[in-house]
Amino acid sequence: RNGRVWAPHDSVAMSARNRDRANLEGNTGNVGAPSLEDQINALGFGRFQWTMLIIFGLLTVADGMEMVVISLLYMALKKEWGLSQMEEGYLAGVIFVGVLVGNLIGGYLGDTWGRRNTVLFSGVFFIVAASASAFAPDVITLAICRMLVGFAIGCKLP
Repeated sequence: RNGRVWAPHDSVAMSARNRDRANLEGNTGNVGAPSLEDQINALGFGRFQWTMLIIFGLLTVADGMEMVVISLLYMALKKEWGLSQMEEGYLAGVIFVGVLVGNLIGGYLGDTWGRRNTVLFSGVFFIVAASASAFAPDVITLAICRMLVGFAIGCKLP
């Protein structure tokens, strides 16, 4: 056009957007790109962010409270069910097996479903598994429920 030969960095031939992309080429890093802080400030912190902060905060508090409660119940379970030290250790450790599996699967779910959906799913799953553990009739059922609680905690924290 106009007797001009197009060149890759010709500002007349390129749109402003392409010109910005051309400025980012090379080994200069992200020169001119907004930082993460700039992007977060541009989005702001509104009602949605506050809602998610409260939901995720309550789920984290529930995880912590549940861990404390079960550790306090070991003495009562030992007396009521006649737990041996081996069974008590098994109940204490099985939750971490669930956390390990939950971390592995939760990372995948977070990538496919999205972080928000994964955390909300794990919160509901946590409530169901923790409630089921309250009604466990024996050590094996309690251990399975505890492992599912660990799975839910692990899904939330990958």
